[in-house]
Amino acid sequence: MTQFIVFDLDGTLVDSQRDLANAANALVVELGGAVLSVDSVAAMVGEGAAVLVRRVLTAAGLDPSTRGALSRFLELYDERLVEHTAPYEGIADLLRELHGLVPLAVLT
Repeated sequence: MTQFIVFDLDGTLVDSQRDLANAANALVVELGGAVLSVDSVAAMVGEGAAVLVRRVLTAAGLDPSTRGALSRFLELYDERLVEHTAPYEGIADLLRELHGLVPLAVLT
């Protein structure tokens, strides 16, 4: 039996909170809502982009079913994808240690 290690990306290998929050707030501002804190947006992450967008819009006092909001968020996030996102401390060393010992994968 082959064993391997599968990592989640956001929140496990990399800290992407600020870029996600910046994209979410760009969407909120475009739609006329109030900006949310990075911590507030980070607390809403965890069940995919569609759920995040609904939560963010609701928290900003906007209609969570706004047409096109998800696709616009994804565009905005793509523009900011790695402005502040970086591996957590020690992750690069860990991956180097595991490289060659066992197959590694990312599922996100």
